[in-house]
Amino acid sequence: MTHAKPDDLTLRRLRECCTQLHSCLLIWRETKASGLRTATTIVNASLAHCSVSITALQALNDSVQTLCNCVKTISSLTGNVQAVHRLVCKRSSQLGHVEQPLFHTLSSLNFVCHFEQILSAYSQELCLCQLLANNVQSNDAQAQYSEDKDTLMTYLSAWKHEIYVTEQTRLLLEALLVETDLR
Repeated sequence: MTHAKPDDLTLRRLRECCTQLHSCLLIWRETKASGLRTATTIVNASLAHCSVSITALQALNDSVQTLCNCVKTISSLTGNVQAVHRLVCKRSSQLGHVEQPLFHTLSSLNFVCHFEQILSAYSQELCLCQLLANNVQSNDAQAQYSEDKDTLMTYLSAWKHEIYVTEQTRLLLEALLVETDLR
């Protein structure tokens, strides 16, 4: 069997998906930092038994919405990569070829797996951020300030440390960028 050489359009589509993924995750990082500052303001006001401004609550909602949009973009990009994978597999099987690496080392299936793992991590992180934002906001709305300081600090810590976005997730992104010559 011979190896099927992917066409330039396929490679360009994958490179564009990686570029968009990287841009999206840069927005994610900035939004998480902004959301942390806002959540900290809300928690500090709650601990001081002060009222929280509507602006701060809206800013936290906006941060969560931006994170939600990032996950939707990652999901869409994952769908694009899956479509490229199906196309590469179809071409290879029609021509009786074995799929070769697209750029340096990764096959189209590896691209799909990497994108799906990144999507899974950021989807879980989004669910956590939504839960934390709802808890911080509902705590402020309760007026009796039933949450203790430790619980509120735990919320902030979970927001900051991204427990679902592991070092492996970051390495997967970096591998995609290196593979497509974007780094």
